[in-house]
Amino acid sequence: MAMEDGSFDQLERRWMANYEELRSFRATKGKLPLEAGVGSEATLGGWLRNQRRRHKRGRMPAWQADLLQRIPGFVWEPAVGAWWVKLELLRAFLEREGRVPRYRSSDAGERELAAWVHKQRHNFRHGRLRPERAAALRRLPFKIV
Repeated sequence: MAMEDGSFDQLERRWMANYEELRSFRATKGKLPLEAGVGSEATLGGWLRNQRRRHKRGRMPAWQADLLQRIPGFVWEPAVGAWWVKLELLRAFLEREGRVPRYRSSDAGERELAAWVHKQRHNFRHGRLRPERAAALRRLPFKIV
């Protein structure tokens, strides 16, 4: 981290500048940057993906990991978190509508949820659905898997 005199080396200064840009983006936009974003958002989203990769490979200093974890909404594996968010959306839909979502709905959100359910069923049939996810889907009020 910091050198004995309290200063940062050039790589650490660059990392801190990116981190501060990330904090600022989150504070002003209310979300984390996406690689699929435009311009500086895409660049910052790529930097964030690289940080997650470094962490996963054990190549990130603890102080950097600690700082990233302080950012509201930050997760190390966003795809894992997104799956559970979809599950909660499905649960709410089932409770509200009393039926499974339909592909032919005029509502885009319902169609997207129907596609997600289809993908989960497909993954289940082909042995590619994690056991904890299958168990969570089985606890829903409708037979999904």
